Amino acid sequence: MSDRAAFVIIGGGQAAAQLAQSLRKGGYAGRLVMIAEEGLAPYQRPPLSKAYLAGNLSAERLALLKPAQIEKLGLEMIYDSAQAIDTGAKTVSLKNGDPLIYQTLFLATGATVRPLTITGAGLDGVFYMRSKADADALKVALDNFSRMVVIGGGFIGLEAAAVLRKMGKSVTVIEMADRLMARAISPELSAAFLTKHQNEGVDVRLGAVAASIGGSTRVEHVKLESGDTIAADLVIAGIGVVPEVSIAADAGLETADTAPGGIMVGPDMRTSNADIFACGDNTVFTSRFFPRPLRLESVQNAIDQAKVAAAAALGGAANYEDVPWFWSDQFDWKLQIAGLWRPGLKAYRRGSPETGKGSFLHYDKDTLVAVESVGAPGDHTGARKLLAAEVSPSPTHACNLDHKLIRLISAEA
Repeated sequence: MSDRAAFVIIGGGQAAAQLAQSLRKGGYAGRLVMIAEEGLAPYQRPPLSKAYLAGNLSAERLALLKPAQIEKLGLEMIYDSAQAIDTGAKTVSLKNGDPLIYQTLFLATGATVRPLTITGAGLDGVFYMRSKADADALKVALDNFSRMVVIGGGFIGLEAAAVLRKMGKSVTVIEMADRLMARAISPELSAAFLTKHQNEGVDVRLGAVAASIGGSTRVEHVKLESGDTIAADLVIAGIGVVPEVSIAADAGLETADTAPGGIMVGPDMRTSNADIFACGDNTVFTSRFFPRPLRLESVQNAIDQAKVAAAAALGGAANYEDVPWFWSDQFDWKLQIAGLWRPGLKAYRRGSPETGKGSFLHYDKDTLVAVESVGAPGDHTGARKLLAAEVSPSPTHACNLDHKLIRLISAEA
């Protein structure tokens, strides 16, 4: 066991990379260790279902921390699995090495894919889209097959469907809800994306549930609960993720017992243990932009929470108050969301989002809550500024294309 106490990061993703950079930028000069179970230095995950799958982004460009950066940061990379945390002794046990003594610990454990549990889920030809290894395996398989079934109509499933369709593959999307991306976007925008995918040749089955995957040794078809059978060579499952909280829960840290699940953190990203912080897809927190505790799966959330955690660990008075924002690329449409949509809001149209050029603005009475933009980056930038400043222009002004949203901050303040 090393007797040199360190700042230890468990995790090797976006939040982990940002933690390392922010800690050094903030002045931390001590021992800094990152435990990356996947066996790779941190890399970008969002492009896996988009540009990387399409072959438009190289593996080298996925990297968040290149070897020279790791060396400059003085970052010790341990490619191993963290097994347990002893909060009394302040150690992290590893699967294949001696325990690490930590001074401060950061949990950037992210989330794991929710696995299919239906008959046939273990057949050759069933893929997930969470890691580079997943994407690499799928890219190899795509050279030999043409009939694709995507189970799950969320961001990842639809991004993959769009890439596969552009490759000329036959693509069917199975979504158990009555609309696409139902957890994240409004019904108005769901309808627009349904039409877009259908126009591009994607067979979208809403309110459909996959009952089984058939085949002798590899995928041959997917059977729905309705009895319909869809011929398939490959199945891509995008049915959500599960926050990785087991190591935290086993250590006695407070975790959410019910949905959305995750490690409970305060506004400074500190857990129920004063020496342990958490950030990224695994955290549950309160936000001024949502009426109840939530968990977010986004690059923005991971980066901003990591910055706050690093600053707080170094003695700063940091709180996470950033506007949530997201994006998704599907065919030639770029979706950008500022704020958090929820049921019960009133939607107003700016431009023509249904045709890929405009925004839906969502209000809770007189308060602007969220803006969904398609092909309207100026709207997205303005919306983030408006929400951060807590300025709510009247829908009449906000939906007038003669007014740029960003200019309404001073006009309405």
